[in-house]
Amino acid sequence: MKRLDAFNEERAGRGEGAVRLGMGIHTGDLRLGIIGEVERIEATVIADAVNIASRLEGLTKRYHCSILISGTTRDALDEPGRYRHRFVEK
Repeated sequence: MKRLDAFNEERAGRGEGAVRLGMGIHTGDLRLGIIGEVERIEATVIADAVNIASRLEGLTKRYHCSILISGTTRDALDEPGRYRHRFVEK
C-alpha cells in the first residue's frame, strides 16, 4: 500500500488520477494447477479459500477500504494487535 501511495503521488504530479485497489486475504488450503505447452502456459487455483478471498475483495468496495482479511487470517497472525484493524459490521 505504501508503494501504491508513492505511485499515485507520481501520477498526481503528471495530472493523472489515482489508482485504487481492493484486496481480499484468506488463509487456507488450495489446489494449484498448471496446464499448457511451451508456447502457452496457464495457471489457476481452486478452493473454498480462493472463493472467500475473492468475496472479501469484492466487499472492499462496500466498506470503502483497500484490504479485508478473514478471521482465519487474523487468527494466524503472530501479533494481530500490531496492525490497525477493525471488525466489519460491528
